Amino acid sequence: MKIIEHMIVEDLVKEIRKLERDTKTLNRLHLIRQVYKTNDIAKSCEILDIPV
Repeated sequence: MKIIEHMIVEDLVKEIRKLERDTKTLNRLHLIRQVYKTNDIAKSCEILDIPV
């Protein structure tokens, strides 16, 4: 993300939403990787501290 001196609220909201989506996607990928490692969804959720 580039630094901007002034940003209108709408642009700020767009940036926040984009980062939230990126974080959600990253968390899902971490879960998928952990499931591959353990072959167990419940154990993977426990390791990543995700409620089942």
